[in-house]
Amino acid sequence: MNHSAEHERATARRLSTLIAHLPGGIVLETPDRQVLQTNEKFCEMFGIDAPPEALKGADCHQAARQVKHLFTDCEAFITGIDNILAAGQSVLNEELILRDGRVFERDYVPVETGNGQVENLWYYRDVSQTKQATSLLTMQSEVLQMIALGTGLPEVLERLCLLIEKQSAGALCSILLLDETEGKLRSGAAPSLPKKYARALDGLIVGEAQGSCGTAVARGKQVIVHDIAKDPLWAGFRKLALKHGIRSCWSTPFFSREDKVLGTLAISHKIPCSPMPYHRQLIQTAAHLAGIATERQKVEKK
Repeated sequence: MNHSAEHERATARRLSTLIAHLPGGIVLETPDRQVLQTNEKFCEMFGIDAPPEALKGADCHQAARQVKHLFTDCEAFITGIDNILAAGQSVLNEELILRDGRVFERDYVPVETGNGQVENLWYYRDVSQTKQATSLLTMQSEVLQMIALGTGLPEVLERLCLLIEKQSAGALCSILLLDETEGKLRSGAAPSLPKKYARALDGLIVGEAQGSCGTAVARGKQVIVHDIAKDPLWAGFRKLALKHGIRSCWSTPFFSREDKVLGTLAISHKIPCSPMPYHRQLIQTAAHLAGIATERQKVEKK
């Protein structure tokens, strides 16, 4: 009997060591959904400011609701868990998209115990870099192909905006083109912005405190406005933006090969927010593509 108990304790220690050193986030739940074991990686991935040991015995149903705001589809995250548990079957490589641009894959494995009950094993992997690199390459390839085939600039820019929005949850992408003669920005593409709002931005003057885009072109560098309701750069356009539910705007100028500003690429959101590292990479790639497409049209018109 003592030998059997010692064997069980040794097995439990080995399992704890394995869980602690796995490269992904893991949670082992009791049949009634209380945390048996988890690891530091899980806490890191979900922004939990507590050591894994402190989570033991926590209510997993309640915990899931506390972190659901991290995901682009909050309720789908909760119902997905419920549906998986109801089915009681293993699920592998389920993709979850987070609001900050990260991508997780989730595995679920039901673990039968010796007493006939089933514990729940969840494993989360952060596959953001792989997924995002693939998405960026796909976007780049598609847009460059459109340019090579001679597709019109409006169609290229609109497609570029839609591809950006597809890769960045909640993003509303728009492109303004610089009219050097008038010193104004003209609408290039804004497929998802409210139509009245997009029309109001057509003819935006280039200059300081002319919203994110007018300022970005005047400065020749990226302008990040986290909250339009508070930022002085939007003083003259604040009511307009807030009326249409726009709360943040990140604007990045794009250039010709001679480093002349051609226009600006903007990403707006309906919540105050700032770009994460992936957003910055996405913006950099997209602005480069917008520059190529716009310069090609200018060359063809000469």
